[in-house]
Amino acid sequence: MYPAKEWFDYLQSNTCILSTIFINSLEIFFVISGFLLTYSILTNKDNDETNYFTLILKRSFRYYPGLILMFLYMYVFGDLEQSYPYNLKSTVSNYLVHLLFLLNYTNLDHWFYTLHVHWSTCLDFHVYVVLSLILRQLWIKYKLTLNQIMRILIGVLLLSVAICYYCFDSSIEVVKMGVQVHPLDQITFETSKALFDTYNLTLPQNDSHLIDHERLSNFMKFYLASHMRFGSFITGSILAVKLLINKRENFVNGNRIKKYLYWALSLCLCITLFSTRPSMDLPGPPILLICSVRQLLSIAIAYSLYTTLVDEKSIYYNGYLNQFLSSKFFKPFSKLSYLVYLIHWRLAFDLVGHTPLKKLINYHVDRAALICFPLVLIISEAVACCWYCLIEQPFIRLTNGVLITSKKNK
Repeated sequence: MYPAKEWFDYLQSNTCILSTIFINSLEIFFVISGFLLTYSILTNKDNDETNYFTLILKRSFRYYPGLILMFLYMYVFGDLEQSYPYNLKSTVSNYLVHLLFLLNYTNLDHWFYTLHVHWSTCLDFHVYVVLSLILRQLWIKYKLTLNQIMRILIGVLLLSVAICYYCFDSSIEVVKMGVQVHPLDQITFETSKALFDTYNLTLPQNDSHLIDHERLSNFMKFYLASHMRFGSFITGSILAVKLLINKRENFVNGNRIKKYLYWALSLCLCITLFSTRPSMDLPGPPILLICSVRQLLSIAIAYSLYTTLVDEKSIYYNGYLNQFLSSKFFKPFSKLSYLVYLIHWRLAFDLVGHTPLKKLINYHVDRAALICFPLVLIISEAVACCWYCLIEQPFIRLTNGVLITSKKNK
């Protein structure tokens, strides 16, 4: 059972680093989501109560086409459910927590491989509801200035780190070691052995009595829940407010020293996170770093986006990055990104585990990834494109038409 040579080969592979990049790229979505929400509220003159509820309804309707696709996939190919700890059958509540966006972490009592990534959709919806309500109160009811809102948001961002630090459970060794699903990815051979010995990861997942479900569930709640992950959304909100403040001041503030310092810090952070390889010499990451790494990464992402959104006369403007990110090549992929994100996990599981691709297990993981990754990506994009054209867009047009009609009638 231990040691697992394949596991150690993976930790030393380039695929491990790419996995780290893909895991951390989720923060881009959270930052953009917070930015668009905040910018929309602070620039929309019609922020009455009706528009607030319309905003929330439109956001929830945006999720359902993708969720319907996943349920359809589960119906056709099986749900691959593993209810812990007693292998219980599916109940209505198992599905309702997903349909009502209640499950903001991977709850082991409602576990579906197909819906493994749905926690982030629930998280986005929770933050959308709460953050939009708070911003409307500050901007509309209390008439706070942009600078005042900025100070409040910075305080909330620091609060997100404090909450993580307060909620950190030192008994969860899997978190202290920085497991593969954690952004730091600092797994040593010693801690890998402890990980195997603690959770028997080389055994089949369905041998649930061999896994400490309470501690593993606590880890999920620490890493995925809304009160642990809202920091990236707040960073996006800060980006929107900062952009509006600078527009009001005609982008006169700033100097080249700050510009290059910010770029250097952002690049160093990203390179450190994305190039860390397991080593016997690496100590476990400090708790404070574990609790703030997502916020630091989201700040680096936000600054990169800021340099593309400011006016061309601003000293921070980056024309090359703006031109690259504005390329028409990315537009179709951006429209399909949500559906691809939802379906790629289950497609990868089925293609690699239940097709001739399974034979690639005999090859080094980097060689296997060169075949599996493009194939999974192409099939995911194809499925997402068909669903987007045939289901998602007609559904969104229908719901938008209904909301507009009901608003006019009022």
